[in-house]
Amino acid sequence: YLDDLDLSMRIWGVGYSIERCDSSVVYHKFSATMGKGASARQKYYLNTRNRSRIVLRNFPLSKLPVSFIASIVGEIRSIGSSMRDGEWWKIPIHIRAWGATLLYLPYAVYYRRSNGGLKQAHRYWPMIKRRPLFFQGMPSRNKTSTHDAH
Repeated sequence: YLDDLDLSMRIWGVGYSIERCDSSVVYHKFSATMGKGASARQKYYLNTRNRSRIVLRNFPLSKLPVSFIASIVGEIRSIGSSMRDGEWWKIPIHIRAWGATLLYLPYAVYYRRSNGGLKQAHRYWPMIKRRPLFFQGMPSRNKTSTHDAH
């Protein structure tokens, strides 16, 4: 639940690059391990929580204020969409994720200090604002078009 992105950003942040291997084959069954029901809710929580952890741990310090504002806007939009779609169960998950984010702050500070402030973080920042490279989102159960993940 965003661990692959976190690992990639940390690799880029210390100055290494990641290359693709065109001959590789990856088989992936979407949501095979978490499924539906309570597991799907745990997955939603982990994705929501881990987004903020990635920002706190890996984004350049100079970009944290704008990232914070974008995160707040994204959270408001996500909660609004949840209310509109009648998915009220998502609201307490967001609140729980915010609490986990506050508790994570000392660890994020420690991580950043122990890794020299991620001096190479500026290398991947231009990729942050680009459109998704390969995953365009899943169709909503109430809509026929695809949308970006919240």
